Amino acid sequence: MMAAMAADCGQCCASVMVLSSRMSMMAAPMAEGCAKCCDDCAAECDKMAGEAMKACAKACRDCAAACRQVPKKA
Repeated sequence: MMAAMAADCGQCCASVMVLSSRMSMMAAPMAEGCAKCCDDCAAECDKMAGEAMKACAKACRDCAAACRQVPKKA
């Protein structure tokens, strides 16, 4: 389950990157969903032992914070 969640999270992040690079009006709503995905992935990483999982949790939290900075279009 963790591997699938990490893969899904990575795909969400990649989608936000593509949409943002095109200045798509869909970037903001996608980033909102991506932030939630990253938060959930970080929470799951926190439940697992090891430095790699701690690094994963930090990366997910950093990504969630970046997603929350995507400008909202009016």
